[in-house]
Amino acid sequence: MLERRNASRRRVCLHGVASAGLSGTPVPIRVRSISDGGAEVVADRGCLPDKTIGLSIGREDGRFRLAEVCWRRGNRFGVKFGETDRPSNDTLPGWLSELLSA
Repeated sequence: MLERRNASRRRVCLHGVASAGLSGTPVPIRVRSISDGGAEVVADRGCLPDKTIGLSIGREDGRFRLAEVCWRRGNRFGVKFGETDRPSNDTLPGWLSELLSA
């Protein structure tokens, strides 16, 4: 399989919600891996509400970020964070440390 990621992902097990845009009905998700550009999420109900979703990860103080669904395999989805929602390369290690230590 051709690797298309620009940044490596870190394996995590985080809970959150996804919704259509920023105001749709929330769908529970689990984040399996995350990078500065995107994440792999699992939707327990087997679907995400739209191609563009609002994503909130439980340990981010409820902050929603926009993401685009890039691929799907069963109930697993790859999402790409919107340009304005990506942490800078300088802050990624601190951001991941905060997520994993809470």
